[in-house]
Amino acid sequence: MKTVLQMKPIRRPSKTDVLYASLKEMAITLGPDARLPTVDTLCSQLDVAKVTLDCALRRLASEQVLVRLPRRGIFVASTIAQKTIGVVFGSNIFSASFSPFWGLLLQEVRQQATERKHRFLAYLDIAQTSGGLGGHEQLIEDLESRRINGMLFLCPSFSDESRQLGAYGVPLVVFGGQPPLWGVNHDKARLLSMAAREMAKRRCQRVALLGMTQADDFKCLERDLREAGYLGQPILDWSYSTWVSRIPESEDRTREAFGRALAVQMIAARANLPLPDGLVSLDDTMTRGVISALHQAGLQPGRDMHIATIANKGSPVLEPYASDLILMEYNPADSVRAMLDMLEVLMNGGTPVQNPVMIPPVLRKG
Repeated sequence: MKTVLQMKPIRRPSKTDVLYASLKEMAITLGPDARLPTVDTLCSQLDVAKVTLDCALRRLASEQVLVRLPRRGIFVASTIAQKTIGVVFGSNIFSASFSPFWGLLLQEVRQQATERKHRFLAYLDIAQTSGGLGGHEQLIEDLESRRINGMLFLCPSFSDESRQLGAYGVPLVVFGGQPPLWGVNHDKARLLSMAAREMAKRRCQRVALLGMTQADDFKCLERDLREAGYLGQPILDWSYSTWVSRIPESEDRTREAFGRALAVQMIAARANLPLPDGLVSLDDTMTRGVISALHQAGLQPGRDMHIATIANKGSPVLEPYASDLILMEYNPADSVRAMLDMLEVLMNGGTPVQNPVMIPPVLRKG
């Protein structure tokens, strides 16, 4: 059942909110390490009570905008120019159903944001909370108070969540996003073209396509194969959407288990329907399942079936079999770098020159 996002109405700013905004603007104008007027002077200049001023100052101190030093005064923090990056991620990225790529992506965000001197805040995917966006009070509070300068959205599947986040006016970059969202994607067209060349180079005659495919993927691979000199049979459909309902209980399994079950079924039927001699896989965990089934049947990847598969740098999924595979590798660091570059342009009021940014795979040499 699809999660319905419940958004709270944006509340009217309080006196403390208004004072907070004024003091923050003053701090930005003065710059790092500058000294602010005394509490008495600020109360007089801004016509506020000390208790209201104290609330605003404590809030700014907690956000590392201001520093209050006993007997010395109030100073602008040396990190005033630091941006706060909010990262919304799905709890399902750590499940066995998905590639470790998503966890690697989150690790890279944390590392690269720190290297760029940004503050990193992580939030569990709003679609995973019981009340949708309305169930994530800290995220709502941080969005409404503008404590977050920009956001990244990392989730294997999303729909309205990213648009709901964007409604708050905070710059947002989505991995896998398409216009009008700002996004960074894997370049699937380049991957299919690379796979086609590798299949043709090995003179494959029966090529299958495995993974969470789209209709155009078959057309693109077929065209690329013919352009590469492929003279074999039409592409065999090993897609998840075609086979998930035909394999008993496969809907409740992981992607790796699906790949294994599909391959087992194809191996059992090979007397009537020969196995492909080439496989192009769009999912590394499904690839591992296929390899497991091949080994169980006494078949060897690279000898009995050439497998060109997506892979992710730093992922352990296919490492034990790397020498027998054609690995078309994406580097999570490249994706995060592109996301942060795009987000920084947006946070500085600019417009990125490209959307989406497409990250090409690299053919990994054995």
